[in-house]
Amino acid sequence: MININTNRGNPASSNVRTLDERFTLETGIDVSKKERGVNLNPVVGMGVTRSINGDAYPFTIKQILETKGKTILVIQRDRDLYNYNPEASIDYAEQFKEEDGRISYRTILWNDKTNRWNKDRYDYYFYSVGKRNYHLDPHK
Repeated sequence: MININTNRGNPASSNVRTLDERFTLETGIDVSKKERGVNLNPVVGMGVTRSINGDAYPFTIKQILETKGKTILVIQRDRDLYNYNPEASIDYAEQFKEEDGRISYRTILWNDKTNRWNKDRYDYYFYSVGKRNYHLDPHK
């Protein structure tokens, strides 16, 4: 089980580890070797980066749902690269296969009225599973 206690230390301190470093120590899965454009097999506690334009936000996989042949990641936004955010809302990302065979993810929404998953028609996000990144474009 991954320890999700927040780490409120000073990131500049050498003894404070990022969430990805702690995940690697606890699971033995070295996410630092993740290649650009290649998603790792998802594991609860692993990091996800959700990007839009020049901005990138860190998330953590909280649960993996297998339903009707679909794999859906239950993800929650992190405060930063060092701290979880247990108060953040939950989002969902559905796994699918691109035409070239690559595994990708897209936003999916739960519809309480129909009790079904719906694709988000305004899905502008790109998901990268395996490593967290955090970057805000200065938008000049």
